[in-house]
Amino acid sequence: MEVTLEREPRADYAAIVEDEFLSSRNRGVGIARHFPWLLSPCEGIGYAYLLDGSSLVGGLSIVDCTERMARREPRTSAVGLVCIARNRRGEGLSRLLLSETVRRSRDDGIGALTLWTDKRDVYRRHGFVLADDSLFGWVRAVHRDPQSAMRFIKRPINGRIPAFAAAGYELVSDGYGCSVLEDRHGAILAGWHGTDEQVCELLRVAMPNEWRMNATSDDSLPTSLRARGYVVELVRNKLQMWLSLDPGFTAEALSKSCRFSVLDRV
Repeated sequence: MEVTLEREPRADYAAIVEDEFLSSRNRGVGIARHFPWLLSPCEGIGYAYLLDGSSLVGGLSIVDCTERMARREPRTSAVGLVCIARNRRGEGLSRLLLSETVRRSRDDGIGALTLWTDKRDVYRRHGFVLADDSLFGWVRAVHRDPQSAMRFIKRPINGRIPAFAAAGYELVSDGYGCSVLEDRHGAILAGWHGTDEQVCELLRVAMPNEWRMNATSDDSLPTSLRARGYVVELVRNKLQMWLSLDPGFTAEALSKSCRFSVLDRV
């Protein structure tokens, strides 16, 4: 059994990803929309492949996200799409894949690894620590009057969308806007830019009576929405984990030195 680090995406790895993260969960709209880097090489993205002889039995994606870190240090990679072929699960192969990826990353001078998962115990065995200040939950309008002179454009998100989403679009007005995802439960506010006053007005006009939002603990928009009569019920996501490979940085410090939107997660 061998782990190789490569820059080229492989069709057999893409097939395992499609089975694990899309088909088996009856979600998504295809590899190209959710994981385009699996179809052609992309700058800053690499792969760890687990090979049994000449057969690929698992893999993961490694995305350089150093530029998101404060002062661009330490060198940081996000790990995602960790998967093992269906007929080889239960053999402890993901443990081997992750252990070797961590070792190679440390040897290559990577200072931190991060990932998003709800299987926290799996990654704690490799030293990852939960450090996530992101929030998620429902927003409900007590009173909504969609009649407004505000003009905005609704257009598709130009880029990838998460695997849980069936669609994504942007609501854009004069110098401000929002990114919105759609899943089987409805609309999700994924990001925004502009003043709270501008964004609140756009959301009042463009969003349904009930929707969900992603935010962080230091975002002021949830408070502004409450001040305008919205019921906002957000809880901690508890999804992002960090592994510090540099003794000069703790997981908590790493989590505070950068910010990932839901559209940035691997």
